[in-house]
Amino acid sequence: MAEPEPGQVHQLNRCALSDREAQVVRLLLTGHGAPTIARLLFISQSTVRNHLAAVFRKLRVNSQEELTLLFFTLWRDGRTPLTPRPLCLACRTPFWQEPEATG
Repeated sequence: MAEPEPGQVHQLNRCALSDREAQVVRLLLTGHGAPTIARLLFISQSTVRNHLAAVFRKLRVNSQEELTLLFFTLWRDGRTPLTPRPLCLACRTPFWQEPEATG
């Protein structure tokens, strides 16, 4: 099986989040703010805020606190929250663990 194109992993797994949105969320959940996320991903702070707005809309949360609670509850309970589309394995795996390889 061919490797997915960069930036297509989450899309190919029918994830609610794009690859970049997932990167932004992971960095946010590890304690980084918008300026640091922007610098790490070589994007503007405005782009970081746009990605977060898209994530909030897709996951039906209204704040960073709600987003953090949603993911930590997901990781604790092991269940995908109610979202318009499911979250892929990479998103469902806590940031301190590596997602299992898919074969």
